[in-house]
Amino acid sequence: MHAVNSTLVRMVRNGSPILLAVALLTASLFLIRVDYLWGCAGILIAVLGIGVRTTLIQVHQIEHREALRRKASALQIIAWTDALTGVPNRHFFTEALARTWRGERRPGPHAILMIDIDHFKLLNDRYGHPQAMAVCAK
Repeated sequence: MHAVNSTLVRMVRNGSPILLAVALLTASLFLIRVDYLWGCAGILIAVLGIGVRTTLIQVHQIEHREALRRKASALQIIAWTDALTGVPNRHFFTEALARTWRGERRPGPHAILMIDIDHFKLLNDRYGHPQAMAVCAK
């Protein structure tokens, strides 16, 4: 029952401005025979109202899509980066390899270097994260 109510509410919310414009347009077409100026004004208001509403909806959708794109990009950075080191992780490697294989990256030789640092936690605990990363880079 709740799903029907929410569907009905959504239909009324989205359809009522169109029904209002159609009602105004219909009334204006009948009014145009009696008073041409008021009939034309009603038609103009109905058409402009739908145009403005459509434009506002499109602007809202574009803004929403851009916000989603920014959030997805931020989540992708989080998913592809090791939280401790800030270095791209295996998921990034897998995606980069797939893009290279599909030819989406520049042609030419490619190299992959994977390093497993034994006892990194001990090094990090002793020297701190910035120092441990500097030692590993040497």
